[in-house]
Amino acid sequence: MTTFRKIDAIGSESRVSEILNSHIYNKRIRIDDNHTLSDLVDALLRIENRFLDSTLQRTTEQMRKEMSELLGLVNSTFFQHTVNG
Repeated sequence: MTTFRKIDAIGSESRVSEILNSHIYNKRIRIDDNHTLSDLVDALLRIENRFLDSTLQRTTEQMRKEMSELLGLVNSTFFQHTVNG
């Protein structure tokens, strides 16, 4: 239960849903949205946030992988000018 609370504090379901289902598709993504997704991916990588249930852990790992790929796409699409000056 603690892991769920820690992850929810970083990016609640409603916050992540808003980013994924509204901000990205409407090209209104902000740098704080990017940070939320990045922090969530980082949190899911931490060993202390691993789940003992193997099914839950596999699902979480798949979500982390897909969010990481999405974050890479978002960064190259929306924040390229920020990175390159």
